[in-house]
Amino acid sequence: MLSEAQITLFVTHVGRFLQEHYPQHSRHVAVAVSGGVDSMLLMHLANELLRNGQLDSLRAITVNHGTRKGQRRECETVKFEAEKLELSCDIIDLNLGEVDNNIEAKLRKARHEALKASLTEGEELWMGHHLDDSWEWSQMQGARSSEVRSTMGIPMKSGVIVRPFMSVSRAQILNCATTISIRWMEDPTNNNVRFERNWVRSTMRPLVDARHPQFIKHYARRSQTVAEELGLALKT
Repeated sequence: MLSEAQITLFVTHVGRFLQEHYPQHSRHVAVAVSGGVDSMLLMHLANELLRNGQLDSLRAITVNHGTRKGQRRECETVKFEAEKLELSCDIIDLNLGEVDNNIEAKLRKARHEALKASLTEGEELWMGHHLDDSWEWSQMQGARSSEVRSTMGIPMKSGVIVRPFMSVSRAQILNCATTISIRWMEDPTNNNVRFERNWVRSTMRPLVDARHPQFIKHYARRSQTVAEELGLALKT
């Protein structure tokens, strides 16, 4: 468990990372909240920034893909948790139904398009991706392409999308969320290895963890070095 001082350090670290690498970020933010631990903690962290005067406006957005039972109820839970923080929360219903081939890419594309379309002028979209997500993405892309750029993982900023958690790991997020008793939900499809990311997470990740427990730290530093050498690093 984290102490109160460690939680404060976590929030300060993420805020400092954001300010250092993207100081011109918008003060008007919409947080994409799936209901998982990453996005739920991000919503709480952004709310702290709002309360501290570091943001001018904040709201939550959650997406009901309409691909399985229970999704709408999960979105209502996200809305309830957002309103407990006195934040508004919009639910976007996509009603995609059954998606067969390349389901991950299709859902991601539809979700991103809907989220970006819902932004108001001057708003940026914050998403809860973190270092582990970036590593998993780099493994998937590396299996498909020999281009160096394709294996660099998920960017901290891409257009109107900003990912403040690109300086922390899944373990750090889970520790913080558990300590401050944040409510979150587990997507039942996360255990389905039909989806490539789930396969990487359940098959490759445990093997790497067991042999090289510091690999995420090395991955982050290596990716930053490569980005700087290619001229792709964010400019402050």
